[in-house]
Amino acid sequence: QLSELKKLNSIAQSHGGKCLSNTYLGSETKLRWECSKGHIWETIPYLIKNGSWCPTCREGKLSIEQMKEIAIEKGGKCLSDSYINNTSSLIWECSKA
Repeated sequence: QLSELKKLNSIAQSHGGKCLSNTYLGSETKLRWECSKGHIWETIPYLIKNGSWCPTCREGKLSIEQMKEIAIEKGGKCLSDSYINNTSSLIWECSKA
């Protein structure tokens, strides 16, 4: 259980945050988290392990223009013209085309 908390804290640190809980009772029992902006929430470890992070920060979704700018900064291109939601796919071109 202690090693599982260490793994989860490592994931949280990779996001600039931390796990505020001291006890791990399984992947389906909620733990308390804090992101780099100080938002605090509870969620299950399973979701954190699968890439979920701060729900408050997530609400500030990027516009298609911002996505295109980020792609250019990284040497690629966002070929899509619109963004619907996080379940719709976008078309990208990497720097190595």
